Amino acid sequence: MKHFFLIFLSLCFFSISTSHADEASIGDKKRGKVIYDNLCAYCHKLNGAKSLVGAFGLQDIGSRRSDAWLNSWLKAPGEFAKKNVDAKELIDDENAILVMPTLPDMQDEQKRLDVIEYIKTL
Repeated sequence: MKHFFLIFLSLCFFSISTSHADEASIGDKKRGKVIYDNLCAYCHKLNGAKSLVGAFGLQDIGSRRSDAWLNSWLKAPGEFAKKNVDAKELIDDENAILVMPTLPDMQDEQKRLDVIEYIKTL
């Protein structure tokens, strides 16, 4: 009976910890919109056109890039651009890499996931 009780407690703990992990790995597009409006909209237009600072528009980004690609890019744009030659959008006419700065808010995984959920709707 004692072993049964320990197994039961272990299973309860495991199910609680995995349910929280699943919740944390899901982005919220409403929170993502707020972050986008306050952080990203200064440089990125929604209609696909380049902005005044040269940042690319984000229209249809969800169909052009995977969640993992977007997550890596948002976390460390400069490092990611150096390692991913497939990122043709990042190369300008003179073969210079156009990189956004690393943003402190994007070091928080939940904020990145929230922004990704929102920009996938553009």
